[in-house]
Amino acid sequence: MASLNAIKPKARLSNSNILFLIAAVIFVVMYLFAIISFPASFLQFQTFFDLFNLNAPLLIMTLGLCIVMIGGGIDISIGSVCGLITMACAVFLQSETPSIWGAVLISLGIGIAFGLLQGYLIAYLEIQPFIITLSGLFMAQGLLTTLHKDPINVTMPAFVKLRDFDIV
Repeated sequence: MASLNAIKPKARLSNSNILFLIAAVIFVVMYLFAIISFPASFLQFQTFFDLFNLNAPLLIMTLGLCIVMIGGGIDISIGSVCGLITMACAVFLQSETPSIWGAVLISLGIGIAFGLLQGYLIAYLEIQPFIITLSGLFMAQGLLTTLHKDPINVTMPAFVKLRDFDIV
């Protein structure tokens, strides 16, 4: 009697694995190009660590946007809302708000209110997410321009100390 040979199926790369692989290859190629172009600075471990440490807020926003996109939605207003929140915090700190945490909490409240309004319009009124977030982008950009037209340099010592705080 002939024995049955179990044929193992070939392992295939899924679409998500291919995209991850492409992103990893692009990152490595770009980093190698930077090492070749600027060997004195990019060969240090601290430079590699700083790529992630200094971009942590951007990575956190990207993860939040990934959750939205995995759920089948889209949010193109995230950059403008982030700019609005940042400018609101800077304006509150420039106006000598007695508490840094008060300025931060008020700014976060503005962002949460913005998100809740857009979420309500999308979820309950069933308006297309692209339309809502596009109008939210323009609204946040308009509020940002109305709030303050010039850059603000916050020099409050307590906020500078908070900004320079490192966990690692």
